[in-house]
Amino acid sequence: MKRAHPAAVAHWVKALAFALSIGACRKAAPDERVYQGRSNTPGTPPVGSGGSAGNPGSGGTGADPTAFSKAALLGAVADCAIDRYREFRDAAAVLDDTARTAAASAAPSDVASMRQAWLVAMAKWEQVELFRFGPMARLVDPGGRDIRDRIDGWPLVSRCGIEERIVSRAYDAPELSMALINVRGLAAFEYVAFYEGSDNACSNFTAINAHGTWAALGAAEIARRKLEYAAASAKDVRLQAEALVEAWSPTGGNFRAELLGAAQRPTFGSEQKALNAVSDALFYIEIEGKDWKLGRPVGLGDCAAPTCPDALESPYARQSTAHLQNNLAGFRLVFEGCAAGNSGTGFDDWLRAAGASDLADRMLAALEQAENAVATLDPPIEQALATDPAKVMGVYTAFKGLTDLLKTEFVTVLNLELPKPAQGDND
Repeated sequence: MKRAHPAAVAHWVKALAFALSIGACRKAAPDERVYQGRSNTPGTPPVGSGGSAGNPGSGGTGADPTAFSKAALLGAVADCAIDRYREFRDAAAVLDDTARTAAASAAPSDVASMRQAWLVAMAKWEQVELFRFGPMARLVDPGGRDIRDRIDGWPLVSRCGIEERIVSRAYDAPELSMALINVRGLAAFEYVAFYEGSDNACSNFTAINAHGTWAALGAAEIARRKLEYAAASAKDVRLQAEALVEAWSPTGGNFRAELLGAAQRPTFGSEQKALNAVSDALFYIEIEGKDWKLGRPVGLGDCAAPTCPDALESPYARQSTAHLQNNLAGFRLVFEGCAAGNSGTGFDDWLRAAGASDLADRMLAALEQAENAVATLDPPIEQALATDPAKVMGVYTAFKGLTDLLKTEFVTVLNLELPKPAQGDND
């Protein structure tokens, strides 16, 4: 673990002093001006605090700090999540259809349509990543069903593992649906759909090379099987996307009711714990975004070279910049609100209701700085990493400005716990 820099120590001392000044100390402040869905006088809740999240997908009604409730925030986030899941499911259906057509015809126009469908689906998916709670989360998390990892296991992607299955043709259902996450999903699809080379990434000692079975296929057959693999991957992604929507549906798993009734149900046990699960999802921007998508490629963390371009998220379709943009868009939906123009109820409204408007404003300013920094990546990050790594480092620094606030003052003011992967992170 890296030794904390003196400036970092000073920052933590400042954050601790800030926490003590508002009486946080890991328990709710006694004078917190937040409506909890209960009135001090029975039967007379504050005006506008009825806990309604507005119309499905609206993100709630316009926020009024004096009428804020945790129930309304949970409802807004739930409806926003459901809308994002449905949009991705619909995009996954188009991807499935176009991939099957491309596999059947191998026509360049059909392959182009399939690739375009992947771009659209990924734009939706990278926003969905910020809604990784409930069924989207891992099995160890409240309500988790590992659906996220089955749709996109990045950064766990094994090109060699995919190529071994190209040789064995172990990509048809049900084989692929039971495979490890590093050979299935959207990341595997990107490789087989966009990489046109006929080489492989396996060692000479791997069976497909040692026995010559890869070379025996020939370039044309490899290309054909890649299209078949893409079709199988798209079908699997579509099924997982449908399962995700069904898990939230009132006629299915009805996880929306589980989240909104958090205090009465065993999954969470309280609204605060349910909101903690939602806030954990925001840390995608810290761990996967800052550390993995930016830090590793630019030479920080698990990178022994000056830069590590192999760590980029989208090396074949070259969409790593767009992915970062959509991650930030997803963060804004949860943090600021999901209604038109990012109005509605978000975590910023909770901060204002808790008397921390300055922090809400600073986080929104830091978010805008990160968005502007990503917008400067022209040419895209795949090229900028080679020609102007300092610019990529600037994007990393901008992300850090947001995530430093997220993992210090934000969780302190709202009495939230850091997700486990972020607890030992000192950068």
